Amino acid sequence: FIDPPAGVSPKDVYAFDCETVEIKPEALTTTCADFGIAVWKIKWSTWGADGAEGSGEFAANDCDPSCAEGSYLKVPVKVVLSDVSTNGRDYFFNTATIYPSKVADQGSPAIGKDGIAYFTNSAKVGGREVVAEIWDIGADFRGNPDMRMDLP
Repeated sequence: FIDPPAGVSPKDVYAFDCETVEIKPEALTTTCADFGIAVWKIKWSTWGADGAEGSGEFAANDCDPSCAEGSYLKVPVKVVLSDVSTNGRDYFFNTATIYPSKVADQGSPAIGKDGIAYFTNSAKVGGREVVAEIWDIGADFRGNPDMRMDLP
């Protein structure tokens, strides 16, 4: 990852979402086949090469009795994008740190009806430790250069 130079335009900064790259995506996931675990309805408050912050709704499908009929654990969250890389022209965020919006929920994992725990990692945000999901949103793109598509 790099420290981007000063003056990078926000319109040259992208986030990965499965096989697409977008500026200010409205959703992020690491379960590309079915979006069974995702952050939806993201509204970005800041966006630039030095980082991005927004808020949205974390949703995880319990797939009970099937994924098509499952119910969702939903948690209001904050999203922080970081760890920039470049192709020499454009800049890409590689890490999404997702943590509960409510301070009361930031100290312990969220447990779905299926018993699966979410927000089991720890992250330092704004000088304090919070429970978080930490997603490497750029792994597929970095690991498979053949899937690279044209930028918007």
